[in-house]
Amino acid sequence: MSLYLAKQKKQCIIPFQFSATAVNPFLTLGIRYSNEKMREIIATTIMVHEHPFNIVEDEVWMWDFQFANPEFCKVCRKTARSDCIKIYEAEKKVLKTLLTSLSKISLTTDMWRSTHQVAE
Repeated sequence: MSLYLAKQKKQCIIPFQFSATAVNPFLTLGIRYSNEKMREIIATTIMVHEHPFNIVEDEVWMWDFQFANPEFCKVCRKTARSDCIKIYEAEKKVLKTLLTSLSKISLTTDMWRSTHQVAE
């Protein structure tokens, strides 16, 4: 076994030196906290993960935001709903302008059905 291990090439080791001046690439310097931006992030999270609007009334979920930034102001479900609608309308407008600039578009769909799927 020792002969086998001696013949094997070792993986190259990349020397890594920690730099005290290294900056977090995800941290944007010079940006101040904005409640409007947080509301946009919350609305986007609700839409992407398909959460109900009343998730913003969940205390534990809001604790995360308040812990991350004490300046965070809670939002109600009606505000979250209106923020989601604003984002939806803005994205719809962008998509409409994109589609008007195209001459052709191809849509495909999968019509496969499971044998266990209930017919509607």
